[in-house]
Amino acid sequence: FRRVLFRSICVDIDDIKINNLKKGISPIYENRLEELINKNYKKGNLDFTTDYKYAYKDADVIILAVGTPERDDGS
Repeated sequence: FRRVLFRSICVDIDDIKINNLKKGISPIYENRLEELINKNYKKGNLDFTTDYKYAYKDADVIILAVGTPERDDGS
């Protein structure tokens, strides 16, 4: 059995959000999420950036996550 580790890089245009994530502060609440962010960021398995070129340069997979509609009309 060989354990394969993946490195994930999260990209956002919001400098404040990225800096908070690097400090382990999540913009959303999910039980134990901040603990997992801290653990994997410190290990080098997870990174946060506003630099798209850095994030995509060696990517094997890119996943786009966008906000869900907040109003009844979808806006």
